[in-house]
Amino acid sequence: MMNLILNGVESPNIIKTNTLGINLFHLTDKDRYNIVLTNPPFSGQLKGVSSNFPYPASATEILFLQHSMRSLKHRGRCAIIFPEGVLFTTNEQAYVNTKKELIENFNLHTIVKMPPGAFAPYTTIPTNILFFDKLGKTENIWYYEVQIPNGKKNFTKTNPIRYENFAECISLWNERAGTEFSWTIPVQKVIGEGYNLDFKNTNRAEALEHT
Repeated sequence: MMNLILNGVESPNIIKTNTLGINLFHLTDKDRYNIVLTNPPFSGQLKGVSSNFPYPASATEILFLQHSMRSLKHRGRCAIIFPEGVLFTTNEQAYVNTKKELIENFNLHTIVKMPPGAFAPYTTIPTNILFFDKLGKTENIWYYEVQIPNGKKNFTKTNPIRYENFAECISLWNERAGTEFSWTIPVQKVIGEGYNLDFKNTNRAEALEHT
């Protein structure tokens, strides 16, 4: 609450609860939101809440994705931070079914791949930001790979990622062009690979040399 006040939210309306304890089958309009911004815990395990979700799993990250999807109002928007495993896991049915619903019922329009150390020292796991809205199904996914500035090996607690590191991503956001650090994947390719969302940048020079 203190952080919200310091960042201009003068009257924070915070509800202290276990988010994953909310039953998704009983949501009403008052339980849904126009905007969801969240950075849920990575690699957590939680028991006793399976009946609250259409695709039960013990891994909390995939449950948080289901919760965020079902919590959006029509035309609602979501940005959610996830470990890379959510993108490429296709051998667990809860992950496959969740991602299938995501691209069939939501517009997963952007995935921003974060650089190493973006969340240091809290985690070194590779992370991504998924942006989607409830405005129809997914047709194409635009990927952008945030770069570490020249002369630096990674981001750290004392050398954190900053707003200006997203400048190029923001400048390309509307045009959604393909560059050395951005590329587009059609949804048919995602489906063809069993709802894998982890695609490498085919526009990078080193990638082209090996194809």
